Amino acid sequence: MLYERMMLRHEKRDTGRTIMPQMTIGRKIWGACAAMAALTAVLGGTAIVTVNRLHSAISVLADDALPSTYLAGRLNTGAKAILIRMNLHMQSNSPEKQAQYQTYLTDC
Repeated sequence: MLYERMMLRHEKRDTGRTIMPQMTIGRKIWGACAAMAALTAVLGGTAIVTVNRLHSAISVLADDALPSTYLAGRLNTGAKAILIRMNLHMQSNSPEKQAQYQTYLTDC
């Protein structure tokens, strides 16, 4: 009698489980591992796409902006050299030195 009552309670309790009646602990663990593996794959794909976009941006900087910066620095150095020679030309007292600086300025 007691056994029948316990079985009746157990049957009533089991009938309410309609979503996943056979969800054992092993299946729950496998499901959690599969979800984590899927999340890892999505995050890895996102990281690869982001690194590729970053690589494209760095390539644009290296190919376009840096050579322009280098050339601007060379122009600035050349302009400073010309200004120094002009200043020396104006400050020199001897005509030979003035002629030397003058030829340097006209050759640039």
